[in-house]
Amino acid sequence: EARLGWLQEVRAWQNDPENAATFGLHPEAMSRLSLLEISLKGPAELLLVSDGFYRLVSPYGTYGAADLLAAAANTGLVPLIRQLRDLEKSPEDDAEIGRLKTSDDACALHMRVS
Repeated sequence: EARLGWLQEVRAWQNDPENAATFGLHPEAMSRLSLLEISLKGPAELLLVSDGFYRLVSPYGTYGAADLLAAAANTGLVPLIRQLRDLEKSPEDDAEIGRLKTSDDACALHMRVS
């Protein structure tokens, strides 16, 4: 029950338009986003992931952040999402690893920039 209360507090904070700018329900958060431009000196690989996809790094520890990027480049995203869903199969693991919900939305975008 304490976890449920904590989750409700976190959700309320995230949904308050006066708090941190996140991709969420309130379009007015866009006014608090910042833009960072970088110049690339050569080809680059980028991996943009949701917190649900990042579970492969934490709490599961299956990959480090750099390893996750390498896996996306080598195998593609489909095997990674399958691996994630396999890890999420057991609701009994929730409390042990600090997972608030057994399965979470998970999305990722892998880009190669030249």
